[in-house]
Amino acid sequence: MYMTRGVDMRRTFEHGNGYPMTWPALNRPYHSGQGLTGSTNFELVSRPSSTSRPGACNPAPRRVLLLTNSEHGQASVFLATSYALLTFEDEDVEVHFASFDPIKSFVSSTSDHAQQDKPGARPILFHTIDGVDMVSAWTRPEITAEQEALKNRSMIPLLHVIRRTLVLLKVTLPWTGPEFVQIMHSVANIVRDVEPDIIAVDPCFSPALTVLRHIRAKFIILSPNTIKDFAIPVQPNAEALWKYPRVLGEEVRAGVVKVVDWLEAEPMAVLESGVVVCTVHHGGANSFLEAVCAGVPQVVLPVWMDTFDFARRTELLGIGRWGNRRARKLCDEKELGAVLTEVVVGEKAPAYARKAKGTGGAV
Repeated sequence: MYMTRGVDMRRTFEHGNGYPMTWPALNRPYHSGQGLTGSTNFELVSRPSSTSRPGACNPAPRRVLLLTNSEHGQASVFLATSYALLTFEDEDVEVHFASFDPIKSFVSSTSDHAQQDKPGARPILFHTIDGVDMVSAWTRPEITAEQEALKNRSMIPLLHVIRRTLVLLKVTLPWTGPEFVQIMHSVANIVRDVEPDIIAVDPCFSPALTVLRHIRAKFIILSPNTIKDFAIPVQPNAEALWKYPRVLGEEVRAGVVKVVDWLEAEPMAVLESGVVVCTVHHGGANSFLEAVCAGVPQVVLPVWMDTFDFARRTELLGIGRWGNRRARKLCDEKELGAVLTEVVVGEKAPAYARKAKGTGGAV
């Protein structure tokens, strides 16, 4: 998708599997502080600064708008940021949280927690974004069918990589053209109504990023990932491409092994219980950082993009192992079993535990 600017830019683009849509005309050039016109029928105007609004007896609170998808992998860092902003000492901050309905209850509990820890803190103001949330979009039959087809590894490896890349694009940008624009309009209206001093946006939330860049809003990218993911495009010599390198039945019945859809307690609370000797996870930023903070050795089974970075980072720090280096996205019982044995009861187990505890203490 691309965007240009001009006096009359009525045009059509294709998104996803051939969904045509027409972009409304932009009736005039815009400048910083102003926004889309046409069918959206709004503009962003500068408002008095937080410390100098006319007629105000006291300085107005600093107004922060957080824009994110509702999936916890991305939204968790926004919840943590909301709490931190509300509990700053000697700061009056008004937090506006814009996302889809699935995250609303978690925003409410974060707000309550902040107000308990800092009496007098303002509640988080939630704004529902109209449209289809990301998970609902990417779990549609046409996309999940393509994901299932990828399990057939009989095709030529290069073709498999190409197909996987095409599916990945649909997962990270799963909306149809009209759905994408509906979300854009909703975000634009929220920005207009809130008039924030600063905006923080999820880098995976493409409709919001498109709006903010188009209206030249003042915003920052907020992500749970490392700076490496954002620095790759500026690395010289394309260095990013070449420089970096049926079981348990008896145990389940005995209650030694428990298999659940999701943990009832917060994962961080389990890790900090003091009884966890190792955590095995997919390599998401939240899972990795929670294990680091808790000082627990970890085995990482990466599945895509940045998860491979965290698997390698775990080994470089000496706090665990990459558990499917040979199997890659698959999980081989012999390989994983050997890695788990090494980390939990092997000769190097004390070293992993010591390094993990030391790294957690340094965070």
